[in-house]
Amino acid sequence: ALRFDPRLAPAQAAYGALLFRAGDLKGARKALGEAVALDSHDGLSRGRLGAVELELGEVDAALSDLLAASNQDMTSAEIRGWYGRALFAKGEHAHAVEQLRKAIELEPESAEYPFQLGRALERQASLPEAIDAYQAAQARAPKRLDSYEALATLYAGQNRCREALTQLEAALAIAPREQRLRVAAGDCRERLGQHAEAAALYRQALQADRSLVGLYYKIGRAEHDQRHQREALEWFERAARAEPSNAMPHYYIGFAHKERGKRALAVAAFRAYLAARPDAEDRKDIEREIEDLSGRP
Repeated sequence: ALRFDPRLAPAQAAYGALLFRAGDLKGARKALGEAVALDSHDGLSRGRLGAVELELGEVDAALSDLLAASNQDMTSAEIRGWYGRALFAKGEHAHAVEQLRKAIELEPESAEYPFQLGRALERQASLPEAIDAYQAAQARAPKRLDSYEALATLYAGQNRCREALTQLEAALAIAPREQRLRVAAGDCRERLGQHAEAAALYRQALQADRSLVGLYYKIGRAEHDQRHQREALEWFERAARAEPSNAMPHYYIGFAHKERGKRALAVAAFRAYLAARPDAEDRKDIEREIEDLSGRP
């Protein structure tokens, strides 16, 4: 249709919307921009243009178009939702909350708007309301992963690890191949003192994705906390080789070698720790360890 007549505003609008859904943001911006230029009263196309601009990181342009669109079409939940997201991106969280609440009123069955509302409320530190919003998103879309993950992160940040685990286990039931969820569950188990369970989760994640070398250290910590010192040392040494810039494996290696009477190895590990973390709060303590270990027996 557009090859025959590129000035067909509805065709440009439909084409832009399709390109947006397909992930072609630059193509969508061009088509939607044409639609708006051809029909300046088309609030929905202007709103979708603002949404595309937001996805491209052009926050100010997005805000301008979405404000104009919301004034043109005051009954569109889609426009209100994207306007709320743009306000959130700009740091105007109170106004974002207001727009997202309006989007929910206009389209109460949507899961997207409660989820975005939860994010805005969480940034406002309105945590009980944020929890309610995430739970509302879950109720509307029980298979939607991000609402479980967001709620788990919120609970973990409040040190409510048992509740975070419930959310992570629900998320893993939906997406068992997402290893970040398994790692987060391991972190919660570790914080709860369930070190064996944490180690098992870390190992499962590592077996599924060998690139997760950061788990070497986490497994070492979980083994260390179970007093499995030999296993812990092996994992810490693997961590030190895989991530030499991570200071903490060197720290534990140093004390492990010190306990075994291997002074030279302990000194080398402590020096590696200080090299990786020159501003360490315990720098003077570690320097004293090095001095003591370097002296005569």
